[in-house]
Amino acid sequence: MTIETPSPQVPRDDWARSQRVRRDDWVLRVNPPELRDLRGAVKGYEADHFGWWHGNDCCAKLNVCNVSPEIWDRANPTVFHFKAHRGWCVSHDTRGMSLHELYPHVRDHLSLALSRKLPADATPEQIEEAYAAYRKLYSYHHYKKALMSLRLALVDRPQPSYAFVSEGLRRAGLATELYAGASLYYAERGLLLYASTLRSEQACALWAHFERLGWAVKCSESPAGVALDPDRIPQRYSFDKSDN
Repeated sequence: MTIETPSPQVPRDDWARSQRVRRDDWVLRVNPPELRDLRGAVKGYEADHFGWWHGNDCCAKLNVCNVSPEIWDRANPTVFHFKAHRGWCVSHDTRGMSLHELYPHVRDHLSLALSRKLPADATPEQIEEAYAAYRKLYSYHHYKKALMSLRLALVDRPQPSYAFVSEGLRRAGLATELYAGASLYYAERGLLLYASTLRSEQACALWAHFERLGWAVKCSESPAGVALDPDRIPQRYSFDKSDN
């Protein structure tokens, strides 16, 4: 789709609104095949892709990241796995590793517990001794508490990570419709769409708009303290599942 440039004589907002009413051949899509191979490519979370499409062109899109319980528990079965990759954005693929296999990734931490540098080729007995010593440290309990807090904040808490609307189509309600559709999509799965703690100025303005519409509700489960209430969003914003 080639989007024409608004003429200087027509205000951009008026032109965008005129485009909005000529969207009969546009389709709202969730996780289209063109983007499906990206899901799971980023370690530690799943990404859902919502977008306004015209043929093969995506004119507006919203990416939402979510950490499922299965992904979290597989990535962080122990505090030591959590320390190895410093949280859910992993730098080492430690999922599924035994504590013995994990040893090279946490050797420096374990060395501190024993106050001596552990060898790279430590015996199973030395490795077990190091793990046992570390479990007695305050640091272990600190990370265990951090692990539980982070799990509570991230698991089953879908949060927008990226939103984009083509320049000529901005201020036409496309982002609002994508957020609303995404909220209804997650509601069918028993989840809410939460605000991200890292929001741009435009995203903050959009959430303020949701509050004025009465869609946003305060919630203690979210680090940002706000989520969209799908029961307050009209069903007309639901995505057409026939194309998903």
